[in-house]
Amino acid sequence: MEEIIIFDVQGRIIEKSNPNYNSLTLNLSQYKPSVYFIQIKTQHGLVTRRIVKK
Repeated sequence: MEEIIIFDVQGRIIEKSNPNYNSLTLNLSQYKPSVYFIQIKTQHGLVTRRIVKK
């Protein structure tokens, strides 16, 4: 993974990181219940997924 961005439904960036590993564990405990999106950039392309924090 080259870059990970978590953003809210308004498109505001909540967290951004540049990890140098191939697995990911997210700790969402500091986030309010809502819908978030995670965007993962790799050498093969870009993937965006929706996350629902209850």
